[in-house]
Amino acid sequence: MPPGGIGRALGDLAYVQRPAYEAEIVALLASAFEVSDWRAAHSAEDVARAAEAAGAAQGGALLLVYRQEEYASAAALFQLWPTPRGHYKHALLLRGAAAGDAGVAHDVLL
Repeated sequence: MPPGGIGRALGDLAYVQRPAYEAEIVALLASAFEVSDWRAAHSAEDVARAAEAAGAAQGGALLLVYRQEEYASAAALFQLWPTPRGHYKHALLLRGAAAGDAGVAHDVLL
């Protein structure tokens, strides 16, 4: 183990502490563009293209709202497990998960 313990080896982890992480999720949810037609997509890139065509800013966060029984379909677009994992208060943040025609990555919230 390096001097200073594992925390030092991993760098500044303040962003994963509850207050900072929750504030980031809330801000992303507030600013995210809701992709209403994600169900017609076949890939993460399709989601980004549909969002940009509907007016989403390049590189802005995208929000996919789904019903519980639709999660597996939404997850498949991003090659995720078909059951929710790694979420925080039922919001799953995928950093840089989808890029549109210009190749600019979007964060995606499921």
